[in-house]
Amino acid sequence: EMVYEDGVARIYCNIPYVNFDKAAKGDYSKTVEFDWLPLSKVGYVTLFHYVLNASCNNFYLKRADTDFAIALITGKTVDKKSKKALALFFADYPELAQSLEKRKIKSEEVEGIVDEYNQWHESQQSK
Repeated sequence: EMVYEDGVARIYCNIPYVNFDKAAKGDYSKTVEFDWLPLSKVGYVTLFHYVLNASCNNFYLKRADTDFAIALITGKTVDKKSKKALALFFADYPELAQSLEKRKIKSEEVEGIVDEYNQWHESQQSK
């Protein structure tokens, strides 16, 4: 669905999502819900980003080979537990996963991380 907010067109997708904490433990079935998610980036990993307020960002990451997104809620920075969950999500790109656990990540960096992963994934497909 196309929605206009403040003169900007945004696409919202109604997809199921799972809480990142539970997904990190392998639990994908118990917390699946539906929500309208604003689409931010499209690629092998699609990113939905909903800004609740100045100190709360809701990110939803969806791999092309799954039918649900993983929800990650952050403040202005990504906390230690969420960094570990992100590293698990991107584990097939070991260099990225290791760097995510070691450095401070600001919420505004999440889109760039998804871009980096998608570029890496695309380069792996062409090998």
